[in-house]
Amino acid sequence: MEKDKYKPSLETVIALKLNFDIDLDWLLLDEAATFYSGLFQVKLDDLESKLISGFRKLDLNDKQEIEGIVDLKLKRYRDK
Repeated sequence: MEKDKYKPSLETVIALKLNFDIDLDWLLLDEAATFYSGLFQVKLDDLESKLISGFRKLDLNDKQEIEGIVDLKLKRYRDK
């Protein structure tokens, strides 16, 4: 792994992430991740991840319906 002598196995990469919370973009992309740092660093909790995963499975009409519901909810919060 060190100095590009060896490439880590998938199990090693997963262990690094789970045990040390290593940023996988940094680990795998190195210079590219440094160049683009901050562009795609968004951490999702379990609920957000579940919602996004489900949303991606919907067709366009259903996605637009969900967007309308979210807009309505946000409007209610703004109007309070």
